[in-house]
Amino acid sequence: ASTSIPGNIPVDQTPQFITLTLDDGVQPRTIEAFMPIQVNATNPNGCTAPVTFFASNDYSDYFSITQMYANGSEIAVHTMDHISYVRHATAQISSSYHATRVLSGIPREQLIGFRHPFLSFSPATFQSIYNLKSFVYESSVAVNPITNPYWPHTLDKGIPYASTNCAHCQQNQGFVFPGLWEIPMYALMTSAPTPQVWTSMDPLNDNDFLENLKTSFKIHYAKKLPFGLYQHAGNYLPTWPSTAAPKRFAILMNFILWVKQNYKDVWYVTNIQLLQWISNPVPASKMGEFMGAGNSCGAKSMASLCPSVKSCNVGGKSFKSCNGCPTAPPSSSDPLPGMTS
Repeated sequence: ASTSIPGNIPVDQTPQFITLTLDDGVQPRTIEAFMPIQVNATNPNGCTAPVTFFASNDYSDYFSITQMYANGSEIAVHTMDHISYVRHATAQISSSYHATRVLSGIPREQLIGFRHPFLSFSPATFQSIYNLKSFVYESSVAVNPITNPYWPHTLDKGIPYASTNCAHCQQNQGFVFPGLWEIPMYALMTSAPTPQVWTSMDPLNDNDFLENLKTSFKIHYAKKLPFGLYQHAGNYLPTWPSTAAPKRFAILMNFILWVKQNYKDVWYVTNIQLLQWISNPVPASKMGEFMGAGNSCGAKSMASLCPSVKSCNVGGKSFKSCNGCPTAPPSSSDPLPGMTS
């Protein structure tokens, strides 16, 4: 783990990365609610910002997951039923992985990330992730970007800092998992003269919302430490609650437009793209090549991913799938009833 820029690239030549992540159910209405933010957060090459979706299965539409992946975003795992780690961690993680991979048609090599529900983890849950051998990275450990400005790192030697969301965890104890990456969740900070931790997820609707976002971004930009906006798409639905969603949406849009106007070396990337850059860092001047030539913007062919869409209605659950319908709703005990993985 290191606080230094990978490749020893000078700060003024390092691209500023922003990751947008959305947790929980992936549905047409949540996609629609967040889409204006995504569309306005364009990269210097003109491509729409990709999102990393940590999809829990209980309230997801599998065809919607496929659509987001085909549009250039990343799909990651967030358990089958979005329950705390204390109950059946391995079954919850494994079943979510298999159901998402098969019913949404996500390739194995692209379904490699995990986030704990409620950001609630332990050495035992990390062990479950590690034992499954399906994941390249985990991203639930919240850190203060001022006191612990660590870049994403492998867990070869554990976690070398105290997490803001795991008070009972002792650094480096129980979290040694060689080869598994940790992408820290950088806490947003207040705009006070001495900034303090504000929140790890879902920027709060308070009077300093916009200024806190700007202050947090400037803290990262000074070091070119990756900046993250970790959210739940449901917060942007008019019914979640109706008085808060429009304000939250407007302030986040103002922040996105402020970044676009004032910073020309910002690149929105998925978590996978961030790890790819860390493994093969290039200066900001080479980011166009790094992100890929052509006009596809990471898009994939829906015809090959989803040759036939099926409408499924099983056990009171309705969803669309690209690979047929199970005979019962996917569950932690049987993620693909009547199907093969």
